[in-house]
Amino acid sequence: MRMQDKADGDSHEKSMGEFSDEHVQQPQDDRKAVQRRTFTRWMNALLQRCDPPVEVHDLFTDIQDGRILMALLEELSGCKLVRVMLYNRKMYSQKSRKYD
Repeated sequence: MRMQDKADGDSHEKSMGEFSDEHVQQPQDDRKAVQRRTFTRWMNALLQRCDPPVEVHDLFTDIQDGRILMALLEELSGCKLVRVMLYNRKMYSQKSRKYD
């Protein structure tokens, strides 16, 4: 089935599949953005209780090292978590090769 797209005076045709794909993708992208903002705001509300307060700006990059997630878990659980110092990856991989 085909329909005419006359939104901007054009008379080029689009198939119904193309039309529906465009209209489905936009709400999905909007929903993901809303969920990301909502989760970030929720995290920031909890992390304001930390001493010192922590703030998340970019959800995906800020939680990569695990420190913010650990602070969030401490706030949610009410327990102080034990922090373990880890070797950086390069040192760890060099050390493991020594034993091979």
